[in-house]
Amino acid sequence: MIMADYVEESEITVYNDADGSSTTYSGLSGVRTCFEGLFASLWDTSDLSAPIVHVEEATADKAGQVFLIWAAPASGYQTATDTFLFDQAGKITRQHVVVHYLPVQASWDNHFAAFGGQDVERILRDYSEDSVITVYNQLTGSNTVFSGLDGVRECFVGLFASLYDLGDLAAPVVTVKEASAHEPGSVFLVWNAAASGYSEATDTFIFDSSAKILWQNVAVSYVDPRGDGSITRVDNTEAPSGSGPVHDGWSNHFAAFGGQDVDMIMADYVEESEITVYNDADGSSTTYSGLDGVRECFVGLFASLFDTSDLSAPIVHVDEATTDKAGQVFLVWAAPASGYRTATDTFLFNQAGKITRQHVVVHYEAPEQE
Repeated sequence: MIMADYVEESEITVYNDADGSSTTYSGLSGVRTCFEGLFASLWDTSDLSAPIVHVEEATADKAGQVFLIWAAPASGYQTATDTFLFDQAGKITRQHVVVHYLPVQASWDNHFAAFGGQDVERILRDYSEDSVITVYNQLTGSNTVFSGLDGVRECFVGLFASLYDLGDLAAPVVTVKEASAHEPGSVFLVWNAAASGYSEATDTFIFDSSAKILWQNVAVSYVDPRGDGSITRVDNTEAPSGSGPVHDGWSNHFAAFGGQDVDMIMADYVEESEITVYNDADGSSTTYSGLDGVRECFVGLFASLFDTSDLSAPIVHVDEATTDKAGQVFLVWAAPASGYRTATDTFLFNQAGKITRQHVVVHYEAPEQE
């Protein structure tokens, strides 16, 4: 229906104030591409508004125009303005669109509200059939994978049932990153709900190009307080078995980590890389940016890993990057002799097999050294 408003000479330019990106769509095929993407992104129009719609008719000596101000915050469009130029036949020949569009933030706001309200149907809006949630329990060593919308539903039905007391639910760290030219959108979350048995918990969410959660890596320390307190170890394991740039990059990283070789591990990073390390033991959070920051991070980490006699990595899950999604690695490791009682990492890789973002959560208390 909307295509009837345009002609082959039409051109639409969309500028996003949030990230500085600009895209131009030309001709009828471009117009179609523009609106297919726009309508897909407007997944929640419950707060859609258009307070200003100013229309001027075309005359024999001037074009017509419409000036539109609108917003749809629930879908990530915090603000938006359009200027339309119309010919005398009432067809749009040029359209300038400026938005402040934060799709990951909008999805996250929905997710956080749905989580707090334990609303399974609402939380499912944030996922797709491609979604995968991995949940690792540090206390039992169990690793459970939920795939697709049915799996997501199963995951949250079970999670919400276990979260029977939210009286002390807290989320000390919530870091939302919109997609950029070098990496997808992501959210880094640290939370706990001790009254329900979740003494420690962390999530990394990786979003696809439609701001749906593609991967969610969850690590918890959970025991049901309604039981007798006993813990049965499961100790699941996983090792990478595929091939490609992400697997190659991971192989180098793992070898460099084991050998505590800073120069070797630096080959896995780029100037845009960012590492965030959160310590559950004391609530401290440190972010390292760029290659200098990465070097500082690993110089300090390797110095603290003075005893690797009990270093272990039971879970190493690797997903290759493709043309439409980043690669990732979910790592569970520990080195108790050096004070790292538990640790999990989620790495985001680009298509060249370089790490652009790394979220690390440890329970670290420096041991006394003789």
